[in-house]
Amino acid sequence: MKIMRSAGAVPALTRVLHLALLAVLLLFISGARAAEPLVVNQATDVVRQWQPEQRLYVKGDLGVSAAALADLETWLDQNATNWTVVLVENAANERYTRRRGSDLQRRRSRRACAR
Repeated sequence: MKIMRSAGAVPALTRVLHLALLAVLLLFISGARAAEPLVVNQATDVVRQWQPEQRLYVKGDLGVSAAALADLETWLDQNATNWTVVLVENAANERYTRRRGSDLQRRRSRRACAR
């Protein structure tokens, strides 16, 4: 008895295999973790540059080694997966715009962001 395959069976199987491989790759990528902190120019840039796998954002020179910050990022990846931590040297040149449209700068901006 001879088994007949339709002409469209092989391409359909190839598509299914490609989709399965794509799904596995997406699962692998979504589990990716950041290895080091992301440096930002403004604390408010964190909102625009936020990434789900990134836990630690740094603005300025904190006087801490890059290795120590990378260790903190690794610890956050392992122990605080729902946290986003922003370390800021100072509030110089920070600007926060309220919903009403008014701008706050420096110290007043830092207080408004903390609310």
